[in-house]
Amino acid sequence: MKAAGINIAALSALLVCIGCVGPNLSAVEWIQRGSEFEKEGRYAAAAKAYTKALNKDPGDANVYMYRGLVYTMLGKWERGIADLTTALKIKPDSALFYTIRGIMRFDHGDFEKAVEDAEQATRLDPESYKTFRRDMETEIRKLKHKK
Repeated sequence: MKAAGINIAALSALLVCIGCVGPNLSAVEWIQRGSEFEKEGRYAAAAKAYTKALNKDPGDANVYMYRGLVYTMLGKWERGIADLTTALKIKPDSALFYTIRGIMRFDHGDFEKAVEDAEQATRLDPESYKTFRRDMETEIRKLKHKK
């Protein structure tokens, strides 16, 4: 169909592809799209897809984690950490979320808060996170000795 010389079907397809508009997908379908975009290295598109999933289901802590990880891939550390913090508000007993946020904080240079997250992860799941905590503390000591 054409209107005023514009191919409406082609324009609609283009807008869907670039994420300006989209079909009425469910949260799960947006999550799947986000995951596909991530695999392709299209992190900005993945972040948009995860945002659309959160618009459908704002209580899904895992989607905040996914989007937080994508934000760090885009160099948006504060946004990534904020998303993990939101995920922890929804699911405060997740050792995994504390671990991921701790790694983000460590990579961003916030060593003290990274250790706090590692300690909380260890309290929640002592067996799985003892090594993580020990390794993080070792790296912190190395960095302090370099100064």
